[in-house]
Amino acid sequence: MNQFSEDLFFILPPVINNLKNKIEKKGELLKNKKYKIRRGILTGCNEAFVINEDLYKKFQMNKNNLKIIFPVLKGKNIEKYRINFENIYILATKNELDIKKEFPDIYDYLNKKNKELKDALVKRYDKGKHWTNLRNCAYYEEFFKKKIVYPEFSSLSSFSWESGEYFNLDTTWFISGEINKALLGILNSSLIWFYLKIISAQLGKSAIRMKKIYLDRLPIISLTEKEENKIIDLVEQIIELKKIDKDTQDLENQIDEMVYNLYGLTEEEKELIRNFK
Repeated sequence: MNQFSEDLFFILPPVINNLKNKIEKKGELLKNKKYKIRRGILTGCNEAFVINEDLYKKFQMNKNNLKIIFPVLKGKNIEKYRINFENIYILATKNELDIKKEFPDIYDYLNKKNKELKDALVKRYDKGKHWTNLRNCAYYEEFFKKKIVYPEFSSLSSFSWESGEYFNLDTTWFISGEINKALLGILNSSLIWFYLKIISAQLGKSAIRMKKIYLDRLPIISLTEKEENKIIDLVEQIIELKKIDKDTQDLENQIDEMVYNLYGLTEEEKELIRNFK
């Protein structure tokens, strides 16, 4: 059976297509809710703007530098309900800053590290008014707010909660706005991962590319206050247990079962999702 929508084209077996339609009728498109999906920050030259722990400690000696240095995440640092920080940082030299005047230590580093790097910074397309500036980012302040982060490429459901401690690079995306951990639980459910796999661009046998066009189309179920609180409680338990490397499968299964029932799935439909490759 063929199904054509405004911007995506699907060829699915009838049983999968019927389940897809059922899920869609139960939820509201994520893009129509009070959320914003945004890409991580693009530096145009990570070699210059992403620094290691040693350089961070060096710049930290001048407390003024800390105004524009923040922990940063790559896609590989984000897992399901978990963030694995690798002690790397971003020099967030946003467009309106005069880096030479306001942060001379950082300017000297960018200017003198090596000639090839300086040339790359000057010639790069993604830059701001000055070669030391990152290009303008309309949602810069959103990095300091709570968000749900996820890698652009993944073979597993990999959404994680982030309270505004980290910036994230352009190998990641994030959802901000009127979010809570119940949304995180729904996004990490087996039902939503099944739906993403059948609408997203496939990379090889298992990985998918989770671009905004696909996340926008996720049908998100509305919850009662009781349902929301139940999922939030389960998610918070999972997050804490992940921090100490404890098994969370039972709690994740509870969320899966709750989400299946919220979308009105039969036992046969649940089994179809569990066995879907």
